[in-house]
Amino acid sequence: MGFRNIFLWVVIGVLFAGCSISLRSSWKNFNAYYNTFYNAQKSYESGLNKNVSQPRDYNPLVPIRIHQPPVNAGYQDFESAIQKSAGILRNHQESKWVDDALFLIGRSYYYQQEYYSADQKFDELSLTTNNPELSKRSVLWKARNFLEMGLNSEAIAFISEVLNSEEDGWNHEELAELRTILGQHFVAQENWSSAEEALRESVPYLESESQKSRGYFLLGQVYERLGILETAYGVYDRVGDHFTDYRLQYLAQRKKAELARQMGRNDIAAGIFNAMRRDDKNVDYLSELDFELARTEHESGNYERAELLYNRVLHGGVTPPNPEIRARSYNGLAEIYRHGYDDFMIAAVYYDSAASVNVSRELLPEAYNAQELADSFGSYASLKNELSRQDSLLALGLLKDEELDSVITEMRRNKILELQQQQRAGNRDDRLVTLDQPSGTADPGTTERNGFLNTNNPELQASVKQQFNQVWGNRALVDNWRVQSLMGSQIVQEQFTEQTEDREQTILLDVEIDLSDVPFTEMEQDSVRRNISALQYELGNLMYLSMDMPDSAAYYFQKALENPSDDRINMISLYSLTELYENAGDTRRSMEYADRLLQEYPNSSFAKELIGEGPETEDSSDTQNLIAQYNSVSQNDSLSFSEKADSLRFLSMSFSDHPRSDLILYESIQLYLEEGSSDSLYNEKIIAWDRYKDIKRNGMDSLSIADSLNPLLSDTLILRSDRALVADSTLNQNDLLAIFPYQNTSFDSARSLIDTFLNTYPNSDLANRVELLQEELSLPEASQDEADQEVEDTELMANETDIDDDGYVNCKEIERELKFRSGQESIQGLIRSSGEVGSLTIKFRVNHRGLVDTYELITESLSDAHIEDLDTIIKSEVVFEPTIYQARSVPVFCTVVISADQ
Repeated sequence: MGFRNIFLWVVIGVLFAGCSISLRSSWKNFNAYYNTFYNAQKSYESGLNKNVSQPRDYNPLVPIRIHQPPVNAGYQDFESAIQKSAGILRNHQESKWVDDALFLIGRSYYYQQEYYSADQKFDELSLTTNNPELSKRSVLWKARNFLEMGLNSEAIAFISEVLNSEEDGWNHEELAELRTILGQHFVAQENWSSAEEALRESVPYLESESQKSRGYFLLGQVYERLGILETAYGVYDRVGDHFTDYRLQYLAQRKKAELARQMGRNDIAAGIFNAMRRDDKNVDYLSELDFELARTEHESGNYERAELLYNRVLHGGVTPPNPEIRARSYNGLAEIYRHGYDDFMIAAVYYDSAASVNVSRELLPEAYNAQELADSFGSYASLKNELSRQDSLLALGLLKDEELDSVITEMRRNKILELQQQQRAGNRDDRLVTLDQPSGTADPGTTERNGFLNTNNPELQASVKQQFNQVWGNRALVDNWRVQSLMGSQIVQEQFTEQTEDREQTILLDVEIDLSDVPFTEMEQDSVRRNISALQYELGNLMYLSMDMPDSAAYYFQKALENPSDDRINMISLYSLTELYENAGDTRRSMEYADRLLQEYPNSSFAKELIGEGPETEDSSDTQNLIAQYNSVSQNDSLSFSEKADSLRFLSMSFSDHPRSDLILYESIQLYLEEGSSDSLYNEKIIAWDRYKDIKRNGMDSLSIADSLNPLLSDTLILRSDRALVADSTLNQNDLLAIFPYQNTSFDSARSLIDTFLNTYPNSDLANRVELLQEELSLPEASQDEADQEVEDTELMANETDIDDDGYVNCKEIERELKFRSGQESIQGLIRSSGEVGSLTIKFRVNHRGLVDTYELITESLSDAHIEDLDTIIKSEVVFEPTIYQARSVPVFCTVVISADQ
């Protein structure tokens, strides 16, 4: 054999060997797919269809899920898919279907709600696969699985890391889905701002129409929680662009109407609800829509119309309402009688009806508390009835003898009428005869003997005869029996009348009125008065703590004090009134009742609680001194608002450690505001400013705002130069300042004092109110162009004047001096009391509002103790007038010399 033939056979052998290896590999993949993985996939798809086809409902009161959680369906199919896929991993490890089998196992565990097992499989796939598509899908499913595990923080960190490191390998739709899952994790944490950003950037790019519709619905819910109602309204409208689930479309329309109602557009809300009611597709939701219409009328103040609609929901609908709507309708009726008609007794009945409806709490609004209100109003009804009874008893006890006899006679007559009505009702009951019907099913033989419709039945005939005799009597079976009966009826009637009169006289003699509880002696009357006082206190306490009605509570507390009562009732009523008026920000009345409590019950636990002292402390002189000084200022009618405000501010700072000093400082702020609002231009500007805020809230551009404000600013009371500014095509800061109403020295003082309050009393119960005032009084923000111009002005000023690194202007360079608004007298008093120096030199850094930011004591001969006192005075009392330079307030640093005799 030649060399050429040998070479040829070698080549042929090699080729056959290669083909053999390729054929074996293909056969393994073929065998793995058709014998195992194909069947596993079919089982998974069968389970998936069963799971996702289950009917889902949505609770619009809580954020819905875009990726819906699995339900209990298809479990055996998923188990089959897991077992068959596991066979791939055991028997076909070299097959190309290993990664797909691993992914299938992870998803099957997910739908079986075995989330930790699913998480392990997704991690395993991510670590072992070389397929980039499967790797990305494992990330998506792991992030989705985290939703069911409740591991939101871990998921956010995981997804953020993926987005930061692998974003280039993902297409637009994949990134959208991943960010949508991220948004749902933020929702679970109630991080609404981050959720809004993630969902806004991802929902429009989702591939699935069903996910898009749920995504827009969730985004609308997020905007609701952010308080951006206009945007939420528009987003809910987008749900209808992706029609996949009618229930979701219905809820989106309902949400739009509810938002319109929240924004005060009740006519739009009613229009939407009525249109939905006319839609044939909503026939199953008619009771819900009727309820929403009732709620719309309710919130519009149309109580009678709302009451009619609520009752139509409860009693007049074609189909009965579901428990949720029934409970909320009863609750709506209770609110109408509580707030609209001031009838708490009927409100108590409706609250009790609402609380008795068995409905899941998660289907009810967060503010729904019918059970608590039913208990509170039920207690109110009980207390009110007992209070009325005690009042009536006391009134009877105070009557003269002849007056009491007249009242007793009338009470007896009413009792007789009641007894007669009961007797007549009993007579009617006696005349009723119950026919005893044979029970069971008669056999054919019995039916034949008794005849058609059982007319020959002896038992039935006897029963009918008995009923006839009961109604007509045992009359003779003769003609003209009716005439004979009428002739004898007159005699019978006269006899009956005589018998009735005798019976009434007997009843009158038998009726006794129980007077055992009527207080006839002074001692008994005092006891009833004490009971009345205790009941009045209980009513006040109930209204204050449970019913959120402080005005009514104050009325009953005051009534409890007017009646003779136990000392404890007086003490606790005084303490409650002190606390009630303090929470309302009414300093004068709070101090009035605090003073009474300390004067009348100085050693009581309530007095010690009032002054913030423990049981071991007896001294209340500080509180009495504080109240005395407060009364001296508040009752001095010769002082102006601003003078009273200055005095109260100083008083508050002097007692800054006292638990009631924040209340005095709050009143000082109120007095400055009252002084500021007396400005001649205030009323005109506040109208324009409110109009500006309203149209800005509705998203109007600056040109439209200017056009809208122009008519308001045409009043001759507003300067022409200001009017010209607002009529310009845009609104800059100067434009806004032209209509900003809070611009005078009193409002400046209020702003300064607000800062002092929040720095001094950050934990006060009044801090929230002061923060709202701070927001309202804040000067309009400059636009970006104005901000840039301000920077340029500052730079120009820096070139012309001496400005330190922190931006404070040197007083000497601009030829200005710091002027004390408050605190100078306290520093002078410190100098005199120290005896160490005749004057103090201090370098102040003062912000544009006149508040001290930092200071440096130049004088060195002051003792440490007096330095601490000085620090307290500067931080709590010292305020300067704002320093004006180039038509605006600027922060400054100035060296001030303060002498004892200055």
